[in-house]
Formats: sequence, C-alpha cells, structure tokens
Amino acid sequence: MPDEVRRFVPSGPGPRSDLLDDLPEFVARLPKWVGEDGFPLSFSHYVYGMNYLNRAKAADQLESASAFRAAQSNRKDYEGWRRDLMRILNHG
Repeated sequence: MPDEVRRFVPSGPGPRSDLLDDLPEFVARLPKWVGEDGFPLSFSHYVYGMNYLNRAKAADQLESASAFRAAQSNRKDYEGWRRDLMRILNHG
C-alpha cells in the first residue's frame, strides 16, 4: 500500500515504543538516513522510517502466517494455492 493512502488508526492508547530500543534497527536497516553522528538525519526521518519498517515487518509476518496456514491446509487446497502462486510468479 502506498504511503500516501489513508490507513485505519485505532482509537485509544497504542503500544508503547521506546525510541532508543528502535534506534539500532533504524540505523541497521536504513543506513542512508543516518548522519555521521550515528543518529537519524531528523526526527521526521526517524518517524517515517520506523513506520516503514513496522509495515515491512507486518507484511513479513503476514507472509509467514500465510505460509503456515497453507502448510496446515489439506493437500488439494495447498496444491491449488501453490499452482496459482507459480502462475503469478511466472507471469501467467
């Protein structure tokens, strides 16, 4: 989903995040957005970058969950799912 698309924002307090705990992940995964001092170029870079990393992490978890679910399905359904994916990967 493009970054400019509006997303659901849950009401109420969200999970707490410790900025210092997230900093090493930001630095490791987005090194071009880190200055010579080892910190993000700006707080805006940090917020945008962490949002991007969190979305990427959620997509990875969804992919893993889908694979796990496929593994738990019956053989006929799995083979159909795999055939569809191979068709997509091979562009038809």
